[in-house]
Amino acid sequence: MKLILISLIFLTYCTILSLVESTIIEQIKNKTDDSYITEYISITNNCEKPDCQIFRRSYLYPHKNPQKYYKCKRIGLIKWEAQERDCDLDKKFNFLRQKCVRNGWVNVCKEQPTSTTEQQSTTESISTTKEITTEVITTEETTTEEITTKEITTEEITTEEITTEEITTRETTTEETSTTENPTTIEETTTEEITTTDYPTTIEETTTELSSSTFEPIPTPGPYNCSLVPQCDPSNLNTRFPMRNVTRYYECELIISESGAIWKPVQKTCLPSLYFSFSHQACVDPSKWVDVCLPDFNICEVPKCFIKNKLYPDFNPRDYYECVEDINGNLYPQKQTCVRALLFGYEQQRCIPPNEWQDPCIYNKANAGKITSYIFSMILIIITLNFSLMG
Repeated sequence: MKLILISLIFLTYCTILSLVESTIIEQIKNKTDDSYITEYISITNNCEKPDCQIFRRSYLYPHKNPQKYYKCKRIGLIKWEAQERDCDLDKKFNFLRQKCVRNGWVNVCKEQPTSTTEQQSTTESISTTKEITTEVITTEETTTEEITTKEITTEEITTEEITTEEITTRETTTEETSTTENPTTIEETTTEEITTTDYPTTIEETTTELSSSTFEPIPTPGPYNCSLVPQCDPSNLNTRFPMRNVTRYYECELIISESGAIWKPVQKTCLPSLYFSFSHQACVDPSKWVDVCLPDFNICEVPKCFIKNKLYPDFNPRDYYECVEDINGNLYPQKQTCVRALLFGYEQQRCIPPNEWQDPCIYNKANAGKITSYIFSMILIIITLNFSLMG
């Protein structure tokens, strides 16, 4: 009787341990990261539909309509796509809290600039002024020659005032030339406009040349989390950072806006058939490229293919993914299986004997522990039933 009681207690303990372990695993998988949400807001624009092949699929993403949101769903075997979902009628989606709320909604969608409208209104006002001046000149010319000369002088003054207050386009200058009878003054004004327009272009070219010549190679770069967007601070303004897509990288650039100047990471693309090398700080031939990216926490899920010379693991130790080309030259993952008695080694990039194999999947060990607990519990149940029948 004591043996049966001990067996039942131990069985209960194993069951509780297994449930707790399963709950912890699910919490880790569904964990939300405030830094990731902040980075997503900084690199996306106006709550567009997210690309679930790139961004984390366990997150809900904001929609332009605050009563809607996007959720990543699997389409077919390997494709993921964002689908629209609706909140309740009296709720709005809070991206930071990852749920629909009645109170505390935060707008994370960026507003569109209004500079184009202001420029159009300014141009219209200048055009109206010129038309009025032209009518005055025509009327005065029919009266006397002296008055016409005075009005022409007034027209020249009006033109200089407009040029000082607002830099007009070349088409506006041409219209003024046809109205004014003194071409010399207008030509000088045109020269000033050209100089003012070309000035910011010269500054941008100089800045690009200086920044491109200050990137120093990194002799021994350590493992790097290529899923994160880098922060541009004074210590790394002259460093380029790798991305999951080996043909692209981040570079810090000075962005000038109405609110001021700020350094931000900007995505750049290598020339065709070149990969970005973190150690060389430049795009190089694939034979010189070295992978410095840390594996994702979901490394054993179906990968998104960027290169052909890398294999990816699966939750089944014998299986792995190989990136192959379709008829259009696009890469897609194709599952392969090692021969019997061999397992896929992610570090070795080939099938190896079981005694050399290490589990690359973060959750596999936890799942193995959970399965072991269930098997042990079933054995205890069978033993308990046998003792009961014997008694």
